[in-house]
This record gives sequence, C-alpha cells and structure tokens, in this order.
Amino acid sequence: MVEDFVRYQDVVVGFGKSGKLLAAEMAKRGRKVLLVEKDAGRFGGTCINVACIPTKILEHWARSGRNGLSDAEHYRKAVETKNVKISALRAAN
Repeated sequence: MVEDFVRYQDVVVGFGKSGKLLAAEMAKRGRKVLLVEKDAGRFGGTCINVACIPTKILEHWARSGRNGLSDAEHYRKAVETKNVKISALRAAN
C-alpha cells in the first residue's frame, strides 16, 4: 500500500472548495496529486454539505412565515429546498 503513494508528489485531504482548487493548481504545475475524500456524499466540503449553506437555508425557513402550512409540512418543505440547493451546488462542484 505504501508503494502506491510513492507515485504522488502531493496529497490533498478533503474535496471541499479549497482542496479541489489546490489540487487542480498543483496538477496544472505538473505535480502528481492525490486528492482524498473519505465520504462520497461529502463532495463540496463541509460548508456545502452540513455547515454554512444548509444552516443558512434552514434558518431562513425557520424565520419565514408558515403560510398556512402545518409545522410538519413547513419543515418538510425547508428540508426539500435545502436538498435541492445542495444537489445543485454539488453538481456545479
């Protein structure tokens, strides 16, 4: 297994925005780069998947009016909106 890593000059941990950009820049410069992400569902990094963006979307929905929706329906729509936006961000990543 160790011999597999000898093929790379650089290792970038995490497929977030920074990791992706750093790996791409090093590759453009002719470096052999290994990009590691432990979770296939986390492409795009923490901010897109579980931190800043999902939190802001859900907070916005929590502060918005329910427009006659039950609590359960309001929550379902909030999570649905978050999931659609996160999917779009992942696809663009």
